[in-house]
Amino acid sequence: MPQPSATTIQISQLFETSRAQLFDAWTDLNLLNQWWEPDGFVTQEFEWDVRRGGMLLWATTPARNITLTARGKFREVRPDEKLVFSWYWADDPGWKDVVSVVTVEFRAKEPGITELRLTHSDLPDARSRDNHDAAWNNAFDRLRRLFDRLPRSQDRKTKPQEKRLVYY
Repeated sequence: MPQPSATTIQISQLFETSRAQLFDAWTDLNLLNQWWEPDGFVTQEFEWDVRRGGMLLWATTPARNITLTARGKFREVRPDEKLVFSWYWADDPGWKDVVSVVTVEFRAKEPGITELRLTHSDLPDARSRDNHDAAWNNAFDRLRRLFDRLPRSQDRKTKPQEKRLVYY
């Protein structure tokens, strides 16, 4: 794992759920849609094609009432283990010629406890790093609330195959 820097975020949190269920929360469209959007944002368009080479697009409107569009491509998908995707803000001049990389690792710590390790590297600057750090931590809070609502189970509800969410 890369060392933290002025342009890298590392977050590690434990979740009271199985590795399979935590991975599903990142790939199952019904689950993803319940936690992805940060507090105060409204999603306008969302595409999440979870397969190597699959595209991601997230157009969102924060409180400032402007639309921001994140784009990227899945580079690696290892069910229950790891997701790697590129990430950039298409309409932010500070992201011109910048493509960051998000790596999400799922590690079983003990039965029913999974460590989620997120590394977001190659951000354009320290301000972007701080903004993304706050946004990812907010997302993890929402993800935790999702698992507080779900029944505790080791059973996989969906198969982690090609999945895509598109809505307008």
